Amino acid sequence: MIEKVLYVSGMKCNLMSVGQLLEKGFKVVLEGETLKLFDSKKRLILKSAQSKNRTFKTQIKAIETECLVATTGSKDSDLWHK
Repeated sequence: MIEKVLYVSGMKCNLMSVGQLLEKGFKVVLEGETLKLFDSKKRLILKSAQSKNRTFKTQIKAIETECLVATTGSKDSDLWHK
């Protein structure tokens, strides 16, 4: 599972950074025209064939989404500090 990613609902496509996947402990293997992505336990979690425009396309289902944006007025925050 790929965790802690930014998800934009309604986007037609998203990009994944190979460098960031490597930093998170994933292993990326390119063999011929196939990309394979393995997790830190060496389990295959994604396999994709290279498309005509030299990109690797796949369908990924979002399991859970969270909203990390909140707004508050200054008066509300003042209540916590009195």
